Formats: sequence, structure tokens, C-alpha cells
Amino acid sequence: NGLLAVADVRQVTHSLRALQARGRALIRKPGVKQVLYFKQYGPLSGGSLVHPHMQVIGVPLVTPNTENHILRRCDYHRQTGRCLKCDIQRDEVLGSGPASTRLVYQSEHFLVAVPFAARSYHISIVPLEHRHSWLDIPSEELEDLAVVLQLLMEVLYHLLDDPSYIINMFSVDSEALLSQAPDNIREAFHWGVEVQPRTPDDFGGMEIASAIRVVDGLPEDYAAQLRQVFKERLELRRARAHGTA
Repeated sequence: NGLLAVADVRQVTHSLRALQARGRALIRKPGVKQVLYFKQYGPLSGGSLVHPHMQVIGVPLVTPNTENHILRRCDYHRQTGRCLKCDIQRDEVLGSGPASTRLVYQSEHFLVAVPFAARSYHISIVPLEHRHSWLDIPSEELEDLAVVLQLLMEVLYHLLDDPSYIINMFSVDSEALLSQAPDNIREAFHWGVEVQPRTPDDFGGMEIASAIRVVDGLPEDYAAQLRQVFKERLELRRARAHGTA
């Protein structure tokens, strides 16, 4: 429940392991179809608690947002034989085409990128390995996720002056959900993490009146800013490690 921007990576790793443990326990409960994992921070995040906190909630239904994600991805896989996230958020971003300008950072197991149709500073953490659920990822992958997540939140803290944010993890975990989803759900769905900074613009008249989000920049520009701050924070870490900062 600490502030991720200044948290020790070991603390973040322990928090993620606790989320996994609770997720595994919840999917065994009768009636739980979906497990929601999220973290809220700041006055604009909509949280009911002032301090930073992670939450994991088991619900007896599949939310409309998740159902839409599943159906779109299963339909894409049925038509192409491929995973939508692997194609759009992994392979295209790691390629040499225009999408590569939205790549922010890459670790051993994850990439950080700004989505094509992004809200301001919306960021995706995309696992390089295809899995439909995050509950059984190897220990080294979870530890890498902790490093990437902590570094990303440190970058946002310095770039956007300690913004409010919401972190969502999208994962298909429960047998109840898997049994009612299309047969190709395991091949079609690719788990991941979405980080959305929250600003006063989220509550503007245009947004409330029309449900249309006004975005004041290009995803490529957001990615360039984020890359620069990633570089600065990593250089500072190296300097501290060598005792020169």
C-alpha cells in the first residue's frame, strides 16, 4: 500500500505475490466469475481511502468491459489464428514500423508502450510471453514486473508531479469465466497491466456531456517524453550505484 514511486522493489514484489495469493483463493470460491485487480492513488482516482492501496475483488459476473475485451480478442484470433495483443501491442511496437515510436521501455519479460488510441499518458505494460492469466507466471517474471512497475511509477511521479492514477490488471483467471468464454480464450486473451494517470480534464464538460475524451497530445509525443524521463531515472540509478550522485 505504499507509494510506488518511492517504494523498494522488494516491497512491490511482495505486494504482487500477495495479490496473486488472494487471486488464487478467490477463484476457488463458488460464484466468483471474475477477479478484479487495481490500485488507486490520489484525490482524482476515485478511491474511498486517502492512502495508496491495492485492491483485489471477486465478483459473481463478467463485467461488460471484460466481456467486450474477450469477445473482440476471440473474434480476432478466430479470423487470423493470432493473438490481438501479441500482434498490435507486442510485435508491431517491437518492429521497425511507425508503432515502434510508441515504445517507451523494454525489460527481459515486459515492454512499456503508449497505446495507439491513448488518453493522456495512458501506458500499457505488456508481457512478452503470451498467457491468459497472470496467476501462474514464473517467479522471475513477477520480479521483473515489480521492477518495471516501480520504475514506471517513479517516472510518472517526476514527469507529472505526483499525479493521481489508476492501475488495472486484466487477466482471465477463474474456471467459471473460462468455461463460459469462447473455446479459444486461452489462445486469444493476453493478460496485461494498464496505467492511467488521472487529471482534472477527466471531469471536463465535454467528457461528461458526450463521454468523448479530449486528448491534447499524440501518443508518439507522450512516449518520447516518457522515454526521456526513463533514461534520466536509469542514469541517476547507475550514478548512485557507482557513488557519483
